[in-house]
Amino acid sequence: MKIMQNNEYYIWAAGTYGRRLINFIRDNAPALKITAFIDNDTKKQGTTYQNLPVISWAEAKPNVPRTKIIISLSLPTQVRDFLLNDGYKENIDFYSEFTFLPRFFWTTEKRIVTPNVLIFTNNSCVCSCDGCYAYIPYVKKPFVSSMESFKNTADLMFKHFDKCLNINIVGGETLLNKNVADLCVYLRTNYAHKFATMNIATSGLLIPSDDEMRKFAFAKTEFSISDYTKTVKNAATNLPLLIEKCQNFGVHCYRDRQCDREVWFDLGNPYKISITDPEELKRRFNKCFKTVTSCFDGKLFGCFMQHWRWLATGISEPHGDDSFDLNQEVTEESREALFKILSYQPELGYHTGCAHCNGTFTPYLNS
Repeated sequence: MKIMQNNEYYIWAAGTYGRRLINFIRDNAPALKITAFIDNDTKKQGTTYQNLPVISWAEAKPNVPRTKIIISLSLPTQVRDFLLNDGYKENIDFYSEFTFLPRFFWTTEKRIVTPNVLIFTNNSCVCSCDGCYAYIPYVKKPFVSSMESFKNTADLMFKHFDKCLNINIVGGETLLNKNVADLCVYLRTNYAHKFATMNIATSGLLIPSDDEMRKFAFAKTEFSISDYTKTVKNAATNLPLLIEKCQNFGVHCYRDRQCDREVWFDLGNPYKISITDPEELKRRFNKCFKTVTSCFDGKLFGCFMQHWRWLATGISEPHGDDSFDLNQEVTEESREALFKILSYQPELGYHTGCAHCNGTFTPYLNS
């Protein structure tokens, strides 16, 4: 594999994802040399982050592709398209962390490593947004995961995973599920050796109780707060209160992105499939820049958008790497199959969700 022919890398983006990635590499792959962070923010350039210099693309470009790039962003498609347009080759000259980590650890150590996995809590929300990419407006039967279901999901995940960089606990509105704090405690108590970081995705509209905050603090849970202050009435009041409470309890939090409905990528009605041509679906699949897998009810989905569609509708037409059965026993064959899903191997074929997603999930098109 070409990934093994290089030992020197830049990380693109000196932010939350970059912090997680560099610490994970230092703990689990110390032979990898990370030279610097690349960041477009001129305020960051010339500084240090995580004890590494932060440089501009102009400074880094003369050294690429000898020094390769790992993009570490929640929405990496813009950087990916920029590099492709500049003549660089994906998965040769640059990678996303979501394809790099599974391939690196499988190639070097035959270990199953996932960069980011979602655990679903519920499919209800305190917002009612048009174009919700979790298909909340189309949900016919809302669900809330029980603590027993949470434990089963965690146990099955880590039966198969050797290591996970980040666990992302999501909804709907995640904090509507009152078992979430106990889930975080369970994960930290039983699987701290298996994962690096854990975060909750929330709208910032709900404020956890003091007891819940103490549990989140114990579990070293981070809060990823979507910023609805310009679009939802109570957000401007509640979001600062949540941030203050996180600070008071020593819970790390950060604002994720400005959530502006006008720039959301509307995936349409999940019950209606408008594109069925296999060649078009493959084109969309190959356009995608994978960001995360997801787990729920004994299944791991290679595409979390397909998973959201399944949760909303109950409809799932298995194809390619739509899902992986976590209830199966761990064998050489199962590990090989799971690696292919986590590393996004194109030969597996398209996801059925590609008919909606157009192969590139970018809800914040103008960000």
